[in-house]
Amino acid sequence: MKNSVLQSGIILFAFVALTFLVSYTRPEGGNGSEAKQYTVISGNMNAKGGKDKFEADINQKLAEGWRLQGGICVENLYSYHQAIAK
Repeated sequence: MKNSVLQSGIILFAFVALTFLVSYTRPEGGNGSEAKQYTVISGNMNAKGGKDKFEADINQKLAEGWRLQGGICVENLYSYHQAIAK
C-alpha cells in the first residue's frame, strides 16, 4: 500500500513538474502563430574573394536584425552555408 501511494505521488509530482516546464517552451512570438522568416546565405570559398563576400553577407544580415540559426554547413570543402532567422 505504501509503495503504491509513493509511486502515485512521484507520478503526480513528475506530471506537475513537466507541465510547469513545458509552459516555458513557447516561441518568442507569444502564441506561436506568427510565421518566422529564414534564409540561407551561401558562399563559394574557391572563388576569389569568396570568403570575404560570405562574411560580408552574413554581417549585413546581422545588422538588419537577423540572427544565426545553427552553425555553418560545409559542402564539398568549398561551399559554405549559414542559415539565419528573423
